[in-house]
Amino acid sequence: MISKVKSKVAQNPVAENVLKSGHQIWLAGLGAFAAAQAEGSKVFKDLVKEGASVEAKGLKLANDGIEKTIAKGSEVFAKVRGAYESRLAQPVERRLGGGLAKFGLPARQDIVTLTRRVEELSQQVRALRA
Repeated sequence: MISKVKSKVAQNPVAENVLKSGHQIWLAGLGAFAAAQAEGSKVFKDLVKEGASVEAKGLKLANDGIEKTIAKGSEVFAKVRGAYESRLAQPVERRLGGGLAKFGLPARQDIVTLTRRVEELSQQVRALRA
């Protein structure tokens, strides 16, 4: 069967040119495939390297943004806490402290002072035992 096709192609010059062109295209494709295989691992390694570089830059940008956000959040929190302490907590503590004193109960500050004093005395006792 192949010999019949070859003989018919050989009789027609246009068909013979088309067959030769088709064969050359086929060979070019095989050559491109072989070249891609040979260069493929190098190209892959280069792409991995470039990807790692882009990832590192992206992580740096993200970390910088997070750090700025945390700093700004801490700043805002400190302002809000200061406003809360001066406008709400201190007046309430003063009034409650006065009310507790009427019942003979210690105020918050009294408890904090006593706790510090107990801690100091505990440290002194430990130092004497050593």
